[in-house]
Amino acid sequence: MKRIVIVTVVLSALMLQAATINPQFVSKNAVWVAHIDIDSVKDPQSKLGSWMMEQSFKDEAASKLAALEVILGMDLRKDVSGITAYGLSQGDKKSAAILTGNFDIDRLTTLLAGSDNYTLDIVEGYEVHSWDSKKKQGKRDYASLCDSGKIAFASDSETLVHALMVLDGQESNAAGIELMKIAAGKALLVAAFDSSVPLEWPQAGALKMAQAGAFSITENDDQVAVEFVLETTEKEKSENIYRVAEGMKALAMLGADKNPEAAEFAKMMVVEKQENAVAVSLICPTEKVIKMMQEGADRKRSACMDKK
Repeated sequence: MKRIVIVTVVLSALMLQAATINPQFVSKNAVWVAHIDIDSVKDPQSKLGSWMMEQSFKDEAASKLAALEVILGMDLRKDVSGITAYGLSQGDKKSAAILTGNFDIDRLTTLLAGSDNYTLDIVEGYEVHSWDSKKKQGKRDYASLCDSGKIAFASDSETLVHALMVLDGQESNAAGIELMKIAAGKALLVAAFDSSVPLEWPQAGALKMAQAGAFSITENDDQVAVEFVLETTEKEKSENIYRVAEGMKALAMLGADKNPEAAEFAKMMVVEKQENAVAVSLICPTEKVIKMMQEGADRKRSACMDKK
């Protein structure tokens, strides 16, 4: 898989704040990877992050976050610095997530021990905690409390042990592989995929035509930049993706009466095509992004109140 060829200089200049993915956390066999820099979101200097943190204490977001914190046994807003997730196949099968931060291992061990049908096994020398999932009936969750600064979760025991061996250097990490090059750059959120393995997501749409892709959100100098790039192996496919992107932009603008925020974002969206790649980018003042997101949140909150 060759590297995506589109380079947006303005976006690159904005990628100054936040952290990058640590390739030593990721398996060289990963076909997708994502990283959220929670420390940057919590940074008081980040206007977008401050707004997001404020929203996390409100309404539905607060209840969902509280439920997740019960499952994980930690305060995500205080304890976690970053989350790096990856998959050895498309979708959520054979996936792992590495959380970094400041964790009370004894407390977490006690909380896990109280989970439904909890077990603790030693696999390849690693402690594997497992319990019945509260999110998916009939499924199990797996975790390993590596140390006070790192916790690993996975979809299954085999993937968890593989992730732990990558962290320990017993399995090869993703340093230097093409997937990490695509996901390079400092961002609040960055993700990339290599679809040499067929996509299993029914809702993937245009993504199924792409060989690789990357998505990033950055914030710096009071501006928010969003970039989504898709690479294909055939010119015809890239032209199809280009038409799909332009069509989605047009539809969003036409639906301004129902969703004015989406229409406003669509107006600022730039769709570019070069050889076998298509890039969709958007640069907007942070205050304007927050204003539009707040108006959308207020309208959703009002609609929920009307239903009651």
